[in-house]
Amino acid sequence: MKVSIKFFASAKQAAGVDNKSFNVNSAEELVTEIRILGGEKLIRIIESSPVLNNGKRVNIFKDFELKDNLYLEVLPPFAGG
Repeated sequence: MKVSIKFFASAKQAAGVDNKSFNVNSAEELVTEIRILGGEKLIRIIESSPVLNNGKRVNIFKDFELKDNLYLEVLPPFAGG
């Protein structure tokens, strides 16, 4: 399945790219590919950042169902105020 991710701010810096597409068969495989791309730093950023799919927040690390042609956005952490 094809999964495309757009990275913003610190996630973009850690990934070294704005956008990246992955061909994976499971959420676990997606996390592995993200780790290969940006190491543990990128994983930590994603764990603490909003990840959106069609405007809805998702958690790719827990109970995440992959679909073909999925598009995710990793936003900067929201500040309080």
